[in-house]
Amino acid sequence: MANWREHVASTTETEIDQLVRAAVEQIQESLAVNGSVRPCMIALSVDGDTELCEDDATRRSNVLATRVQMQPSQFRTVAFLVDERDRHEVQIGVEHADGVAITVIGPYGIDQRTGRVVFQPFHSEMAESTLWKAHALAV
Repeated sequence: MANWREHVASTTETEIDQLVRAAVEQIQESLAVNGSVRPCMIALSVDGDTELCEDDATRRSNVLATRVQMQPSQFRTVAFLVDERDRHEVQIGVEHADGVAITVIGPYGIDQRTGRVVFQPFHSEMAESTLWKAHALAV
């Protein structure tokens, strides 16, 4: 399968990378403090501001998701974070206003000596956009 980066504008790639970095930081902090990652959503606005909403992001029913759906022109990209503890990985579902959707998967473990979270290399795969696609169908 072709790499998603080969088919997107450089600004789209930069915005997705920025949000994935913010998501990974949130994941690392949450794992270090709580030992798990609560489902949450992070959004990047058109102004470059990052917003975090901890809620039931797996169902995309939180206030921030509703705002993105109701006002998609105010946001550039969103990420949904889910801890798949039974598989020892985190999943970051990323959707961009340009129609790009990917799932970033980060396998992890706990270093028994230090107690710190250790990630294996992250990888990504194409996904289907739902937030902006739903808006386009409604217009």
